[in-house]
Amino acid sequence: MVESNCKARQSIQRAIRKYGTQARIYACDNYVLPILFRPPYLGLDDRFNTVRLGAAWSKRVYEGQKVALLSKEMEVIGHAIVESSESGDMTEMLNKHSSHNHMLIGKDSTPQELYDILVRCYGGMFVRSNDILSVINLRRCIES
Repeated sequence: MVESNCKARQSIQRAIRKYGTQARIYACDNYVLPILFRPPYLGLDDRFNTVRLGAAWSKRVYEGQKVALLSKEMEVIGHAIVESSESGDMTEMLNKHSSHNHMLIGKDSTPQELYDILVRCYGGMFVRSNDILSVINLRRCIES
């Protein structure tokens, strides 16, 4: 898991247990924002985008930021660099970005297919065609 691999957090937890102290962490230079993906983990190579409901994700990430690609099991399956992000009307965002979505790259697909994927992921009660959609454009990092 992401938290269990954090050396600073592990050291702080040891000190808390040993000395019975409390600690609050307000910032960490080593923190990498995780973005959760569900299986199948398709199209997460090279350049791709991911879409999320609402505008929050487009404000949460910034160009050049390194993010962790996180599996359903909360394991890091890779890293990527944010190339850009934006939010807007769902129909506009689907029309503009569906062909580069990681689930549809290399397929002859339509914006409706990405809408259908969103409905499967979030549930039909939560996805409306007039919702705001965030699109995060990513470039996969080559890990050493």
